[in-house]
Order: sequence, then structure tokens, then C-alpha cells
Amino acid sequence: MRQRRDPAWLLVAAVLAVPAVLFYRHLREEDRLRSIQETRAVRVPAKGIFQAKDKKPLASSAECPCKEAMPCSASTAPAQAPPPAPQPLPALEPLPSPAALEQIAKAPSKKALARASIRKRTQSLARFIKLQGIISLPGRRLALVNGDRVTEGSTITVGPARLPVTVIRILEDSVSFYHQGRSFMKRLNQ
Repeated sequence: MRQRRDPAWLLVAAVLAVPAVLFYRHLREEDRLRSIQETRAVRVPAKGIFQAKDKKPLASSAECPCKEAMPCSASTAPAQAPPPAPQPLPALEPLPSPAALEQIAKAPSKKALARASIRKRTQSLARFIKLQGIISLPGRRLALVNGDRVTEGSTITVGPARLPVTVIRILEDSVSFYHQGRSFMKRLNQ
């Protein structure tokens, strides 16, 4: 009979693998930057790149093998510029601390901030709605909101920004409204 194995080892393997992979990437990047720095720091020999190591530079025009009008001498050779100073390695960013990770996790998402903004807006809209009365007729109900007669499904504009608010339901003592995904209720004498 086959025994069921606990899948917790997969979780342990994943928890251990993530820091190992991040550390490996960090080391690989460090090695790459070090090799770039070493290639930049290659020095040019003092004799020049194109001179043979065993031959001496010509001292005078008498020793020059070419019998041209222009004299050759070691003094006319261009001066070698000193090699550039090696560039320091750029600072690598450290991994965030556990406290920073907790702050990131606790930070509200964009959706949560948008919902909070809509919630505040609907609460502030409720201030501009005055439910003055409800009229029950056979088969339907009417409400007096801000001096206007409204029925279920009617849309009114509210507040200084003239935002649209829809009447969802009219009950005996309250009216439900809807604005941008949020519903709220106003009661008589509120």
C-alpha cells in the first residue's frame, strides 16, 4: 500500500530556492562587472604596441635604415598617455529587509485606494441628498428627494459637481441610491 507524502517539502524547497537563486544572480552580476573592470584596466607597454620587444628604438638618423629626407629618432615618437584610472564597481542594491517587505505587503493596492475614494465620494454625496418624503400609491411608490419627485430607476444630479445618482429602490421609510459601483441608503428623518 502506498503512503501519502506530505507536500510541505515543496514549500520548504521553494523557500530555500528563492534566496539561493537571488544570491547566484548577485554573484554572477558581480563577476560580470569585475571582468568589465579588468578589461578596461589593460595597460599598454611603455615601448608601444607595435614595437618588437627585442629591438631597441632608433637613436639617431645615421642608424635609420630608410634613407629618406625625414630623420627618424626615438625623440620624435609620440608620448604615451597614461592609462585611464579603473572605474569603481557600481553599488549593487541590497535585498529589502523583512520589515520593508512587510510594509510593501501592507501598503494598500491601487484598487483598494480607488474603492476608498469612491466610498468617500458616496458618503459625501449622501450629505447632499435630502429625503423629504415617500408617497405610496397603489402599485408604485414615489419619493421626494431634494424637492423633486423620483421613482425607482430615476437618475438625479447631486452636489456641486452635479454627479449622477440613480434611485434603486423605494421602501416605506427609506430610499436606496447607486453611484459608481456603490449603493447607499437614506432614511426619512435622517
